[in-house]
Amino acid sequence: MAAREQEAGKGIDHAGGPVIDPTKNVLDLVKAESLRQDGLREAETRRINDLAALRVYYEAIIEGMRSNSLKLLAEQLRENKADSSERIAKLEQFRWETGGRGTGVNSVVAFLGVAAGLAIALAVAIFK
Repeated sequence: MAAREQEAGKGIDHAGGPVIDPTKNVLDLVKAESLRQDGLREAETRRINDLAALRVYYEAIIEGMRSNSLKLLAEQLRENKADSSERIAKLEQFRWETGGRGTGVNSVVAFLGVAAGLAIALAVAIFK
């Protein structure tokens, strides 16, 4: 029994051997869990920072696209305005030219009609 003599206050297992104190094992597990939690917190912080950096990056890309779109739209509007102005100028020139020609022809026809009417009236008056 000398080998199995135990110090006072120490427990024995069902076979009479010394009971292993779980305190060290528990403390090791708590320490490992604490390190794991610290690692998870650091990973979460990195993830939040990475997401914020991505947001800034994509906002810059979107702003650049918006700026380019506005530039393209302004350029297209200028081109359309120049094209429309050119076409309107040609239409105005055509109307001016055809309107002037028509007015001249109409004036000549009217003058000839009035002259013929006067000539007929004069002839009737003379030969009466």
